[in-house]
Amino acid sequence: MAESRVLRIGAAYLVIIFSMQTLKMPVEGMTCQNCARGVERRLSATPGVRKATVTLEEKSATVEYDENQVKPEALAAAVRQLGYRVPA
Repeated sequence: MAESRVLRIGAAYLVIIFSMQTLKMPVEGMTCQNCARGVERRLSATPGVRKATVTLEEKSATVEYDENQVKPEALAAAVRQLGYRVPA
């Protein structure tokens, strides 16, 4: 799904096209809400991520991201850096 914004800069216009995608990935190893919040914070801080929601009960993360800025592999790597498992 492509989303765009038009910015006016003086007499010129700049069109920015975002190519937003949604990824739902399993996250294994979370045992409490603090774990889930930590994963959510890490994903949210990743450049190109618009929104991240982590659910402990479902053991998953849902991430809205711009595919031109970040790839799913990088999102999984960010979670793995925290010590959690993301099955391939």
